[in-house]
Amino acid sequence: MAEGFGLGVLAWSPLAGGLLTGKYRNGETGRATALKGSIPYEGSSLSEKVLDELFAIANETSTNPGQVALAWTMSKGVIPVIGPRTQTQLADNLKASELQLSPSQIDRLDQASVIRQRYPYDLIYLS
Repeated sequence: MAEGFGLGVLAWSPLAGGLLTGKYRNGETGRATALKGSIPYEGSSLSEKVLDELFAIANETSTNPGQVALAWTMSKGVIPVIGPRTQTQLADNLKASELQLSPSQIDRLDQASVIRQRYPYDLIYLS
């Protein structure tokens, strides 16, 4: 809709409270562990599919999942509103601006992140 009206989009918490950095997968703590339920999809099969692709693409590009997630956001014309707590996190977040994902990598992330529409769509648009 924003694109249709020529508006810019700012993405609040583009790393989902650290979820898309992979830190929870690595056993670290943060907002999602301190405030249960604060991170949507944390621990779900959807987040696991997205994380699998973020890790795979990070490996392909010699970066990390957080940088890939931010580059993916920017590839959509969205401006990420980052919230680093440390200078190290800031430097890491800013490196994402140098990462150019291939169309194939963007498509893989798009496919991994598709949210299945439920009722009434699954009733109307049977596949």
